[in-house]
Amino acid sequence: MDGHKARVYYDLEGIPHTWIQLSAPDGTTNTRGFAPAAYVPVWKGSVNDDTDHQWTLYREYDITKTQYQEMQRVIENWENRDLSYVFGQRDCRDLVHDVMAKRGGHEGATGYMFNSQAKIAYTAEGSVTIFKELGNDPNLLDDISTKIGSQGPGWDLLDGFAAQEAMESGYWPGPYGHSPGM
Repeated sequence: MDGHKARVYYDLEGIPHTWIQLSAPDGTTNTRGFAPAAYVPVWKGSVNDDTDHQWTLYREYDITKTQYQEMQRVIENWENRDLSYVFGQRDCRDLVHDVMAKRGGHEGATGYMFNSQAKIAYTAEGSVTIFKELGNDPNLLDDISTKIGSQGPGWDLLDGFAAQEAMESGYWPGPYGHSPGM
């Protein structure tokens, strides 16, 4: 590849959030996420600069210059549209998915990194939606499980019902390793 990169960031503490950063070899970056902006009477969405957003982990991808340019156009298209924000129908994941589609999806990350200061604590909805994207990387799931286990008491992630629902989804890695579906 020619030095262009895409990073998909995940904030797994509290309400989950994902966003993307594109970077060029000259150091230029574009970091964008989609979030609710105003309630009128449904949430209006906006594409924001998420450069300073707290993050738990990111996955990095090598991309070509052509993919970089196509991904930038997807972000510009989102920025120029009047979109509503509806969790589970059109939310932060959709911007990231549309951008990543220009490189062929989320498979083939060149690596990932954890923010050592972040904790992992989120809702069942968060675990299901995020692990749909991360679930094909067994090493990452093992590392997430280890991080969850190392956080100690007081970081109970899910109540009993929510944990069962997440396990049955096939995406929740559980506190000690992969889900039965993996």
